[in-house]
Amino acid sequence: MARVFRRHWKAILIQLSLVVMIIGLIVPAIIKTDTAIGQAVTPEAAIELDPAAYTHIQSLRKDLRLTETDLAAIGCSQSDAERVLRVLIGWYQNNESAIKANEMAIREGRNRMRQLRRKMNVGEADSQVHAAYDATQIDLAQHSVARFERMQAAIDVVRAVMTDEQQDLHAAAIENGALPGELRYVPNLSADRQATIMRVVRRADLNVSEVRDRIDQELGAVQKMSCDRVRANVQTCLAGVRRAEATVMPMPDVLRESFE
Repeated sequence: MARVFRRHWKAILIQLSLVVMIIGLIVPAIIKTDTAIGQAVTPEAAIELDPAAYTHIQSLRKDLRLTETDLAAIGCSQSDAERVLRVLIGWYQNNESAIKANEMAIREGRNRMRQLRRKMNVGEADSQVHAAYDATQIDLAQHSVARFERMQAAIDVVRAVMTDEQQDLHAAAIENGALPGELRYVPNLSADRQATIMRVVRRADLNVSEVRDRIDQELGAVQKMSCDRVRANVQTCLAGVRRAEATVMPMPDVLRESFE
């Protein structure tokens, strides 16, 4: 045995080195895989929200085009929707005080504008009323700009966890917010084209089939494909998005009982 070792010692050392190197590569990979599996099967805890915060976040979701239908339409799976909701709730909790103060300032400004306008309409306005109206109008505009910037910050945060395709569809939803159904997610619709589509939708003399035909005439081939994709996304993803909502932000018991 010793003679064999002396004769082939170089080959034996090379083989041992290869075995050690292979073990060094395989073991960390196994550990990493086990860790990843453990992470995948360990669900994150639900975020307990009080009724006021829950209601406020649901309202923000409408403004940000992040309702359950929106998330399904842009193609969010359950895990995608969970990421979006957790990020949105985290953003809200970090900015809650500023959001509430801004919204209160806007409400008070609008109420003040209505009061001053009534005085102006009935001939009770003097120079002080006009000055107050102008000052309130400026303040309201500033608060509205601040709200827009804050909403844009929220959009940037949630889009950071979306795929490129989801980002594109969500951007279209923001741009086309007034349009109904899958038309909201159609890209590259000019303001004139949106206005034309809305006029068609509001025509009481057209039935559903005629409305669809008129709208199809306003859309290009790529835009029609986008509508088809959104319809398919809703059918495929809506159930998963609802599971994500129940997992991440379950409705508070007080609110649930009020709906029952």
